[in-house]
Amino acid sequence: MEEKDNPVKVHKLELLGIGASMDRQLKANLLQALWQLGLDIPVEEVREIDRLLESGVSGIPALIVNGQVVIQKVVPTVEELRLLLFALLKMPGQKVNIRNIIVPTDFSETANNAYRYALDLAGFLGANVRLVHVYQPKSDMSGARLMNGVSEELHYKQELLESLSHSEKVLVAGPRNKPATQVQPEMINGFVADELCALSRRKDTDLIVMGTTGEAKLLERWLGSISTEVARKASCPVILVPRHSRFKPIDQMLYACDYQRQGEAILEKVVGFAAAFDAMVHLLHVSTSRSPNPNGPAAASGSNILDLDGIKMKMYKSHHSDVLEGIARHANETHPGLIAMGTYHRSFLEDIFHKKLTREMAFITSVPLIVFHEED
Repeated sequence: MEEKDNPVKVHKLELLGIGASMDRQLKANLLQALWQLGLDIPVEEVREIDRLLESGVSGIPALIVNGQVVIQKVVPTVEELRLLLFALLKMPGQKVNIRNIIVPTDFSETANNAYRYALDLAGFLGANVRLVHVYQPKSDMSGARLMNGVSEELHYKQELLESLSHSEKVLVAGPRNKPATQVQPEMINGFVADELCALSRRKDTDLIVMGTTGEAKLLERWLGSISTEVARKASCPVILVPRHSRFKPIDQMLYACDYQRQGEAILEKVVGFAAAFDAMVHLLHVSTSRSPNPNGPAAASGSNILDLDGIKMKMYKSHHSDVLEGIARHANETHPGLIAMGTYHRSFLEDIFHKKLTREMAFITSVPLIVFHEED
């Protein structure tokens, strides 16, 4: 069969203004963002009064990308514009394909709740579940006593695992006809975090779902410390499910983004995951600077709802002395089904878990958190 050449999509950027200082700053930031993305796209400056009135914008300066009004009355930073232009012009727009979900359990109620959440999520996505218990034997016994104790405990845990794998049913049906969720129990010997991270590197692992306490002393508790370590080091996305959280179809996702550290790769993963649910993405950056920039950023009043090939996205920026409180405030106002963060190297998420900001993680008791990694 003769292959047809794919036409190259021609992008159109229109910069609306009258040549004032804010207009010139927006142009300078826009050109710098295009250069960072390696995009050679001409920018048309629109200054005629008739065309400004016909454009439908509520104020200037404004930026129109391929017919969408994306910015008006504010001057976003170069970093904000780079992320916005990447989403509109370069992101492939493919939804993620979740087929296999790992769910670790220590048989606690928190872990059982995460298992129920994972089953409902799997039912929605048409995925299968591997219910995993990592057995770490105690080292304070010796000789025959150790062997007998390990054997009895392993047998007991295996029975618990088998029973649990058959005790729950999918409670939330997916939007389409999906195959029934299969649950496979598996017992593994080793150190919990190490074994879960090893499982995350397998090609047949798409997602890990695990419980977290959401208590103030998150890092000092078993589930808290293990879930935090796995979330940071895993090679696949990880969903941390608070103790009392229940699955609901996700129509909104809140992506807490650090423009200085997290690049386009994380945004692509967030939007790809949101596409599986047709969810709207709230892209939020919380600035801890003492005084807001009067000419930026892309705040709620200046950023329109963007259409990313069918997925909606809106950019927000808030100023707050505490990052987690800023995220919590937005979550309380918008009620997302999932909060997303990204991590790599000494990351935004890792900084949060290593500072006293951990005390503010109380908001996570009602909203699950999904962690993406640049190298997933």
